[in-house]
Amino acid sequence: MFPLTCKMTMVASVAFALIALVPRLAAQSCKQTSEGACFTVHGRYKVDADRETIWIIGTHRELMVDEELDSIYAAFGNDDPNGYDHYVIGNFTVCPLEKAVPGEMRRVCVRRAANLRRTPRQSN
Repeated sequence: MFPLTCKMTMVASVAFALIALVPRLAAQSCKQTSEGACFTVHGRYKVDADRETIWIIGTHRELMVDEELDSIYAAFGNDDPNGYDHYVIGNFTVCPLEKAVPGEMRRVCVRRAANLRRTPRQSN
């Protein structure tokens, strides 16, 4: 049989391949549903400890993000991998995961993110 190090290398290779595939599957699973058509917004992506949101710039609306793309986290940069010190501004194509309810945040998944740039958060 294979030595233990070969088995571990094979398991690690398979795990890495699966992890690399997950963002593609997430983007493919984010599509129009019976809850509404996908739409594009110009917004500010924010990461907090308990949730991720997109504020639609020029409005009082925020969307709660259930599925995001790796490209958004890449825009935060190596010095802020969790996104707690910056916002990411850009154009986000989102698909609703629930009906819109006035006064409540609508859950969405992010299908596409473009023209991303990061900006520092202001201290409170």
